[in-house]
Amino acid sequence: LKQLNLAGNSLSSLPSQMGNLVQLEKLNLLGNQLTDLPADLGKLSALKDLNLSGNSLISLPKQLGSLSKLESLLARNNKLT
Repeated sequence: LKQLNLAGNSLSSLPSQMGNLVQLEKLNLLGNQLTDLPADLGKLSALKDLNLSGNSLISLPKQLGSLSKLESLLARNNKLT
């Protein structure tokens, strides 16, 4: 799996098993109800594009810093400080 579009599904959480999708390059979580993200997202070593916009996130896991191939991170319209 290289692309996963979960936009607009009213998701309030993600399973930690998402970290097992090591070939994933694009993840779209736009317009859900996420308040936090599993730390295991930091294991998505092939991830290039991540869209977190339009959720209720108050913070991002520090493990996202290990996504060395990440080129685009969109996180507008959240509750980040």
